[in-house]
Amino acid sequence: MSLMIPMINTLHEEIERFLNLRGELGRPPYTSVNHGRLVEAIRTGSEDEIRQVALEGIERSRQYMLDTLLSGGNETPAR
Repeated sequence: MSLMIPMINTLHEEIERFLNLRGELGRPPYTSVNHGRLVEAIRTGSEDEIRQVALEGIERSRQYMLDTLLSGGNETPAR
């Protein structure tokens, strides 16, 4: 656990930087659409379904961040 705390803190700081950048670029706040699906999959789904929902959310967030960073604030990225 002691090894994970610094890693989680670093990830949290990077996410905060990204969200602040979005605000500076005049973009609407980022909202997660996947957390509800993930909670439901944990309640009712199989391990494979949980894994799939988690991976889809990670990929969607990764692409969203890349689109924002690569657009440089010039336009809203295509989704």
